[in-house]
Amino acid sequence: MGNTVSAAEMTAAQIVGSTEVEGDFTATSRRLHGSPPPDCPMHRKEAEVLTVGCPVAGNTDFNPLNMMPPPNQLPAPDQPFPLPTERQTSSIPKAGMENEFWVYPSQQMFWNAMLRKGWRWKDEDIAPKDMNDIIQIHNANNEQAWQEILKWEALHARECGYPKLKSFGGRAKDFSPRARIRYWLGLLMK
Repeated sequence: MGNTVSAAEMTAAQIVGSTEVEGDFTATSRRLHGSPPPDCPMHRKEAEVLTVGCPVAGNTDFNPLNMMPPPNQLPAPDQPFPLPTERQTSSIPKAGMENEFWVYPSQQMFWNAMLRKGWRWKDEDIAPKDMNDIIQIHNANNEQAWQEILKWEALHARECGYPKLKSFGGRAKDFSPRARIRYWLGLLMK
C-alpha cells in the first residue's frame, strides 16, 4: 500500500522493456502519465479530429451505449496478417432489452480500435496468437468486473433484483474522492 511499486507495475515494466522500476511517486507518475506518442490522436487539432471520425466530437455515427463507431470488421490496409471476425457474447445483460447480452469485439475490431487510438506495430511486435490472448484477457477482465458489480449490487437486491448494464463509458480522468485524496497525499492512483 501507499508509495510502493505494485507487482503489476513491475511485470508491466518487464514486458515493455523498462530496465528500472522506480518506487517514488513522481517517477512512477511520469512513466505512467507521460506524454502520448506523436502519432496518438490526442496530438491532433480539434478540426483534424472531427474530420477523421472521432466517435464523440461532432460525429453522430456512433453507438451511444458503448461510445463506439459502427463495428469495423475490415482488415487495415497494412495489417501484417488476417484476424478472425467472430465475436463472443458476454454474460453481461443489456439494460432495456429482454434476454439480450453485450457482445465483445472480435480480434479484427480490437485491432482496428488500437489503430484508431494511435497504436502502431513492428513486424516482430505482435503475432496472431497475441491478438487472441489480448481478446481473452479483455473479455475475462470485463467478466470479472461484472462479477464485482454484482457483489455490490447484491446490497441493493430489494430495489433491483436483476441488474443490467446500460452502457460502457470510459471515465479514466474522473477520479473518486478517495483517489483524489490519495493523489494529494502523494500516493499512487489505484
